[in-house]
Amino acid sequence: MTKDSQEQKITELEARIASLESELEEAQDSEQRFLDALKVSPMALCQHDTKLSYTWLYNSHMGFVDNEVIGKTDWDILPTDLADRMGVIKKRVLKTGVAERVEIPSVVDSPDAEYFDLVVHPITAEDSDEVIGLTCGGIDVTERKKMEKQIQEARDAALISRQHIADLLDSSGQGFISFGKDMIVGSEYSKACNDFFQCKPEGLNVLDLFYTEQEVQKRELFKESLISALGFDDEFAQGMVLSLLPACFEMNSYVLKVEYKVLQSSKIMIVLTDITKETNLKNKLEGEYNRLNMIVTAASEQGELFEVISDFRAFLAGELEPSNWVSIYRQIHTFKGHFNQYSFIELPLVLHDIEQEIQQQQDHVSLSKTKMIEALETDLQVITDILGEDFIDKKGYSQVSNLLLDAIKQRVAQLREQNPAALSDANINELLEKLDSIYTIDFKQMLKPLARGTYSLAERFDKKINIDIHGDEIVVEREKFHDLASSLIHVFRNAVDHGIEDEEERDETGKDEIATIDCHCRDTDGEIILQIKDDGQGIEPAKIKDVLISKYHMADKEVDEMSDQELLQTVFDDQFSSRDEVTEVSGRGVGLSATRMVVEEFGGTIAMSSVPGQWSMVEVRIPRAS
Repeated sequence: MTKDSQEQKITELEARIASLESELEEAQDSEQRFLDALKVSPMALCQHDTKLSYTWLYNSHMGFVDNEVIGKTDWDILPTDLADRMGVIKKRVLKTGVAERVEIPSVVDSPDAEYFDLVVHPITAEDSDEVIGLTCGGIDVTERKKMEKQIQEARDAALISRQHIADLLDSSGQGFISFGKDMIVGSEYSKACNDFFQCKPEGLNVLDLFYTEQEVQKRELFKESLISALGFDDEFAQGMVLSLLPACFEMNSYVLKVEYKVLQSSKIMIVLTDITKETNLKNKLEGEYNRLNMIVTAASEQGELFEVISDFRAFLAGELEPSNWVSIYRQIHTFKGHFNQYSFIELPLVLHDIEQEIQQQQDHVSLSKTKMIEALETDLQVITDILGEDFIDKKGYSQVSNLLLDAIKQRVAQLREQNPAALSDANINELLEKLDSIYTIDFKQMLKPLARGTYSLAERFDKKINIDIHGDEIVVEREKFHDLASSLIHVFRNAVDHGIEDEEERDETGKDEIATIDCHCRDTDGEIILQIKDDGQGIEPAKIKDVLISKYHMADKEVDEMSDQELLQTVFDDQFSSRDEVTEVSGRGVGLSATRMVVEEFGGTIAMSSVPGQWSMVEVRIPRAS
């Protein structure tokens, strides 16, 4: 080798040595930086031989000095329990050659224990898989474990709290569901919802819970309102939108009150309260109130009521021709109004349905008289059950006893006490006022039913009459004065039968073909005066004389000594009648005598006066003290 080549070789070696020295220096600097960083890290490193003796230890955090640990085992430097637990892991890695990682406490079941995240890796020989030692790394995770424990405790507390709330909601019997803009019900809902919806609502569309697929418009409005409410931040605006939604639903035999709330989580909560019992009770009370109202109305306005019933029956007896729908519709509408006025329950509903049917399809309507008749009879049966069949049979001439009225009044008061919220004070007060009106009445009103019967009698006799009942308002006890008012029918009938002429006779005497029966009522300081006067043929005293002599065999002298007024008064005697034959209407002599008996029971007087050919008048005087 030449000298030049040797020098070149030396130069290359020197350069190589310088490069290696530089690399070594960089490696040492890097290692030092790593070790410096490791010192301030929570990680400790060590190595063991196969006997688990420490061969290297760095950055110990348990107060050990490195050179005091080398050559010792965990059992030499750690508490036995901890050494045993760590030894199990390390021996297993030596045996299996598989690395393990575990978090291990310094003391088992101690709140003050320190925790270490321990990683154990096997060290294998370079030329084989034989495990010749272990490398272990450990990091103190005590603070993290404490934090995890606190988090878990908080989670447990939240879970317990949530469960407690769920238990409260379940025990409340209310239904709670929540959902977002997707309308899908969340997982948190109360147990009552399972009963209300007959299914578990979780994951279902809220629209399907409240509406069928056929209720398209309702579903859309419900959804739009809910989404619109979610779009407002202002609670007032939210409330305004939500107030448009249904406040009550009926489903699966439940009546549910519904409340809507916008939550901060951009969800809506629906609160369902079962008000089935309250609603049923309210309906029951309202039903009983309606029945009592119909009964009281019938009792207080029986005359007018039976006129309407009579007209309605006549309407049903006629032909309901399709060609006359306009007239039929008008009559049905009128009858519906009348029966509503008298607080009937079933019949106005049936008439309303028929009215709607005529409006919608005139050409295809098939009116059911049967439905109308059944509805009428159903309502009348309610009245009959309380007021009796006699009330219906007498068609406006019946008197409701004060005892029965007292019982009805007591029941109305009980309805108010049972559930004040179900019935308004206005309705109850109106019903009580109506009841009070049955106890007392203007006496003229008690005479109106007599007028109806008198018109019917005149029609049978082909006589035209007009009855005018007028005068002072005389408020009397209905029950007390019932017999007196009823007895006056004989005066009205007598006027038609005996006093008023037929149409031909009236024409011959220059009278109006329509006769007049005038009933004037006066209330003076001391007595009630009733004057019932007809413009008929009057009464001839001489004719009464003949009847007394020929029919009742009174002596001529005795009759001749009687004044005209005394003769007229005999029409009130028992069995007096000017008829030779007994008819359906007269001839028995019991009519006016019955009136006189009732008047005298009141401590009153009754008198007949007449101008032959012009008029007759019966005057009744009843002391106010009676």
